[in-house]
Amino acid sequence: MGNKNREIIKKALSKRTFTESGEIYFSSSSTTKIKAHDGEVASFSYADTSGLGARVVSENRMGLSYTEKVDEKSIAACLEKAKENSQFIPPDEGYAIYESDEVKSYNQFKSDDLHAVTVEQKKELAVNIERFAKEYDERIVNVPEAMYCDITNERIISNSYGLLKSEESSLCYAYAYLMASDGKDTSVGMYFQGERNFADLDPEKIARLAAEDALEKLGAEEINSGSYPVVFSSFTASSLLGAFINSGGSAFFGENLQKGRSKLDGKLGEIIAAPHINIIDDPAIFSLGTASFDDEGIDASKHYLVEKGVFKTVLHNIYSGKRGQTESTGNGSRGYSSSLSTRLFSPYLQKSERSEASLFEEAGRGIYITDVEGLHAGLDQISGDFSLGAKGFLIENGRKGKAVTNITVAGNFFGLLKDIIAVADNNRFNDYGDFSSPSIFVKSLSVSGK
Repeated sequence: MGNKNREIIKKALSKRTFTESGEIYFSSSSTTKIKAHDGEVASFSYADTSGLGARVVSENRMGLSYTEKVDEKSIAACLEKAKENSQFIPPDEGYAIYESDEVKSYNQFKSDDLHAVTVEQKKELAVNIERFAKEYDERIVNVPEAMYCDITNERIISNSYGLLKSEESSLCYAYAYLMASDGKDTSVGMYFQGERNFADLDPEKIARLAAEDALEKLGAEEINSGSYPVVFSSFTASSLLGAFINSGGSAFFGENLQKGRSKLDGKLGEIIAAPHINIIDDPAIFSLGTASFDDEGIDASKHYLVEKGVFKTVLHNIYSGKRGQTESTGNGSRGYSSSLSTRLFSPYLQKSERSEASLFEEAGRGIYITDVEGLHAGLDQISGDFSLGAKGFLIENGRKGKAVTNITVAGNFFGLLKDIIAVADNNRFNDYGDFSSPSIFVKSLSVSGK
């Protein structure tokens, strides 16, 4: 459908005589989901979604409209409606369409083998995840979710300056969520793997690591409240840091700085983190959010948000860039039916050459946190404060000790960036998070227990 949609959209714009600037944004996705239970396929779904949004800027006013029909007549009507809607919007010099006549197609993030994989092979993978998990240990008593999914996406952006960019991308992923019991205690475990190619998915590994995650948590105990050195696992560090860095309320987004919603306002070029901290967004790294260009048509590029502890980059779309008297960094985000915002592509905390075990050794004693809960309700993106339910293990004599449960860890994101003593070498870009971090060692956090 890629070439056909490109030609329809290109033709619709070329037929129109513009006295204002206009843009068409098209996106579509096809999603397959397969769930296995009791040795067979429990559910199977396939869904196609698509839509087209128009933006028109006229006399410093921007109008929006969208349709789910992709034909010349519907596109023309959508553009006219967007122009009409612009008359009801107050003028703002920040409104603009990307002035480029580039014509380019991308497919470097499209799977090499997904098109050739049969439905039966996909079903077999899901069933095997459950089978491997149950065979791994008799204490695995239930596998509520053994899932396989794949997504194929297409985006097309065209505008009245002659821009026409398109991209086809795809990914597949699988995960196991399971329960373990020793007769006295019950725990849950999970492992997720996302890949560009189906052949790289490993159902046995997914099952094994999910099972190990659950089994090692059995027999968890409560601990006393206090201030502890803390090592966050790669998974929890990714979740916690990502909730502040790669979210709508990110302190690094220009729109939030301009609206007084970021504590980083006025701190560009200043030290905001420990000197060994580098936070980078690199679209060339394949992850669940990667793309070749942003949703305004600007090529995505690598940015250091933090370099050697210094705040280096404010991320902008065209609107926030113009409002800040600078240019877009190529981080515009929108859906066909939504307004413009800001996004990251493949953000991560740069790893070191140290193992996670070496962080335990340096800590000596403390807590290793492997699960956090309440990321949406338990943090304030503006102040940076967080208070989250957590589970994990004691660190005793420089090694991972007994499992702990029913604790709450509290701190501040901006303080945490300065208090990261060391980072490990275990980033995972194929996890389902919005951010990739290695395990991190923080010198002290408040922990509430019994």
